[in-house]
Amino acid sequence: MSQKIPYDPNRYYTPEWRALRRMKLAAVNECEKCGFKHELNVHHKHYKTYGNEKMEDLKVLCKRCHNDFHHFGDGEKKTS
Repeated sequence: MSQKIPYDPNRYYTPEWRALRRMKLAAVNECEKCGFKHELNVHHKHYKTYGNEKMEDLKVLCKRCHNDFHHFGDGEKKTS
């Protein structure tokens, strides 16, 4: 079992993260929510495997859907 790594925003600048991000974007080259093909981000579905992520732990979202997800929780604007 892998040891859990504490959250570190600098991880996103490591060669390991950059390689994983490139692999995910090569496999999924559009937003998994809306289909947009530009300004893509790789989003963690959860942080249980942070530092030891597998491809299935990640989701590709465009900048807008990624921001919506973090702002509204599930990527859908709430009307009430």
